[in-house]
Amino acid sequence: MAIQTMHQVHNWISLLDDQELTVAVTVNADVGIGDIKLMQVPSTLGRELMFCCSHAIHHYAVLKSIYQALGGQVSPNFGLAPSTANHLRSQTCAP
Repeated sequence: MAIQTMHQVHNWISLLDDQELTVAVTVNADVGIGDIKLMQVPSTLGRELMFCCSHAIHHYAVLKSIYQALGGQVSPNFGLAPSTANHLRSQTCAP
């Protein structure tokens, strides 16, 4: 069921156009630790999907570390954020 749902989400995202990505949304979150602290902030669907991607990459990086500590091997790009990849490329190309 999880794989089927992932396919449905993938299909939905792949069909979004630029106009749909700029649709305004309100993000509601509890940012409190000791007490409840509810916040509402404006965003867009595209921005929230970007956050989901970034957060998933963060989890991939953690999983990669655990898997490698257990002796596993994965692609060096697994769990690598695009901004980190850009930085590494700039270091490689620097004189």
